[in-house]
Parts: sequence; structure tokens; C-alpha cells
Amino acid sequence: MHSQKTRTSLADWQAVEIENPVARDLARAALWAEQVCDGSRPVAYICGVAGVGKTHAIRQGLQIAKAQGLAPVYCNPTSYREMVDAYAEAGGKRPVVFEEADQVFGTERMLNVLKIATDEAGPRVYSEDGKRPVKLDAPTLVASNRDLNDDALFEPKLRPHIQALRSRSAPLIITAEPHSLWEYACHLAITKGLIRQNGRGQGISLRIQNAALAWFTEHLWRLDEVSPRRLREIARGIDRYWDRAHGNWKRGGEEAWRADLQVFLTRPSHNAPVPAIPRIILPERLREAA
Repeated sequence: MHSQKTRTSLADWQAVEIENPVARDLARAALWAEQVCDGSRPVAYICGVAGVGKTHAIRQGLQIAKAQGLAPVYCNPTSYREMVDAYAEAGGKRPVVFEEADQVFGTERMLNVLKIATDEAGPRVYSEDGKRPVKLDAPTLVASNRDLNDDALFEPKLRPHIQALRSRSAPLIITAEPHSLWEYACHLAITKGLIRQNGRGQGISLRIQNAALAWFTEHLWRLDEVSPRRLREIARGIDRYWDRAHGNWKRGGEEAWRADLQVFLTRPSHNAPVPAIPRIILPERLREAA
């Protein structure tokens, strides 16, 4: 478990970038994506809980492909045919990125396409009666919310396929420990402006940002999802009840947002201690102007 270091200063929270397991795993995910693009890694499996930032990390790493004029082929396949079509579009050079690809690991036919595409010793060609063969030789990135190291998450008939895939290329499993996820999400809010704006491009007040951090922290162990995405949704949920014109809550607003956010509390009560509640920390020059 990640050590629960109390962070009180801006420097403390900036240090999360190098000290936090989730931050380190996501940095590796970006590096693996870059390695897929430069050809040093033929395939990468990036696994982690929903909302943690897998897609963002992968797209950071794929910047090298764009710089080389090789726009990635993004695909959220619902069938084996869509997978094959993505490889055909890639033409063996552009990276193929299967995003939110849990469904790829749900059917034998889709798994077989992936096995052909990642078998460096084989012909890497998909043939189907009446259709032109397609080479499945493009660099491949697969992002999934499932832990590919946990066979219990897959149907028994699919497990040999999963085992074959990971024997060729071990997956990167992003840390799922709740406290580490909480700390990483708070870090993004405090140092990167994660909850600075709502979904309409409007600024979220410091009061609401701090309320979101407090609620996220107080309910850490009961949240359905501990992730940067969930913290952002909490802040936006609170912001709906803020009256910008008058700088206070709309009528019944505080009670209303607390009631709304109950939908995120799906886990039973937990006796683990709650971390110290963080707050948005402004640099001195901004603090003086605030």
C-alpha cells in the first residue's frame, strides 16, 4: 500500500508526480505508447480502473507518431470485423489503438484477431472466405479497465487466450489502491487545474473546488469509483447549485448537491482512516490577488 504522506504545501502536492504509484504507472503507460510508435515495442496492454487517465497517458505517448506523420487509428471495436478494418486502415505503419477495449477480451473471435496481430513468429494475416486477406502487422495498443493478470475476471473458455496474449507481452497494470488513486486525483486538482472549470467552460469557484475535495476525501472508502474523473464529476455536480451572479448557493443548493452525490456512494462503510482533507493551494502572487 502507498504510504499515506500528509501533504500541506504546493511543493508536497507537486511531488506526487514522482512519488505516487499511479502517477508513475501512467508515466510508464505514456512511455510504452511511445515505444509502440518507434517500433521497439510491438504491442502494449495498458490496464487500469475506469477514469484513471489511461487514454490521456496513451495519447501523450502517441505524439511521436503524429510528429512522424503517422496518425494513429483509434478504434472502440464492437466486433472482430471492426478490429480487422482498423488494421487494414493502418496499413502496417500507423499505430492501431483499441480504446476502452474490454469487449475485445469478451469473445474468442476478437481474441483470435488480437492473437494473430501480436504473433511475431506468424504470418499475421487474417483470412476470411470470400474476402481479401488483411495483414494485421500494425503496432498495437490496447487499453482496458480489466486486469489481464487476473484470470478470474474472464470466462473459463477465454482464459487460455488471455494467457497466450500476456505470455507474448506482459500487461502494464496501473495501481488500483484507493488511497493512491485519491492522492493522484487531488494532485491533479491542486497542481493541474483538474476541477477549475465545469463542462460548459465556466470557472468553478475556489469554494466549490474545496468542497469537492472535502467530499471526495470524506467519502473515499464508499465511492463507487476513486479516480480523477470521479473528482471532476463531483466538482461539476456541486457547481450546478452555485449562483454565480450572487456568489452563494441557490435556494436549497447545499442540501441538494449533497443529496445528488449520494449516487456515487455504492460501497459499504469502511473503517480505514480518512486522509487529511486537502485544499486548493494558490501561489503567493495569486493568493494576494484573490
